[in-house]
Amino acid sequence: MGKDRLYTEKEISKIIKRAGELQAAESSKTTIGLTLEEIQHIAQDVGLEPDIVAEVASQMDHEPEQEERSIFSPLLISTQLDMEEIIPLQLTEEEWPEVVSLMERVAGKTGASSKVGRMMEWISDSKHTLYKLSLFSGDDQSKVVIQANFNQLALAWTLPIVINVAVWALLLGMLNFGMMGIPIGLSITLASYLVVRSGINSFVQKKKKSIRLMFRKLSSLVAGGQQSASKKENTIQPSLTIPPEEPEHNTGSKPERNRIR
Repeated sequence: MGKDRLYTEKEISKIIKRAGELQAAESSKTTIGLTLEEIQHIAQDVGLEPDIVAEVASQMDHEPEQEERSIFSPLLISTQLDMEEIIPLQLTEEEWPEVVSLMERVAGKTGASSKVGRMMEWISDSKHTLYKLSLFSGDDQSKVVIQANFNQLALAWTLPIVINVAVWALLLGMLNFGMMGIPIGLSITLASYLVVRSGINSFVQKKKKSIRLMFRKLSSLVAGGQQSASKKENTIQPSLTIPPEEPEHNTGSKPERNRIR
């Protein structure tokens, strides 16, 4: 198409939306974002009212993220966590050890820390679980991202239990009921899988609660640290005046003592 073609407002909105989706798909791990004011400025260039953009942004802030679900979603085991929190205060490098300590309590494992520029990371990669903590510290706010993967843990729990139940259920079912024992055995196997799935999902939900509690503790930690620093700055240190020492006179006479009557 020619470069001189004029696009309607509806077409412009579709182009921007589609381009944004493609860029997000190609760079899903990017940490670059825009403020609401910057988004309003861009939207205004394509004929969208700033008030409408602000209203949409406000609705998105209060809407829970909806994951894509299929008809098999109720049978799937939740094995991944991806949570983030924006703390409206700066987390400094001096507070990083306390952040790591809180994360190690959540994970129940130790890990290794690293730093790249203003980003600090902590990773714990064990036999069955993977935890990753990323901290992006800005001048007036900090972004904390926590990711966890329990795929290996879920396999270690699920396969041995379900396979054993399937073998025994099918064997005993066929011995007692013949061919009718096959659907009975499969039903028992499915029931055992659902029990294991419920246990693993419960474990993941407990980890989510622990991470949310950690976010609250981090906010309190930073707020408390800045309040303490502010108090120190506002505290007036009293000046101490040390009187000069009097010279000693060695007269050879004993000091006079006041007689107490």
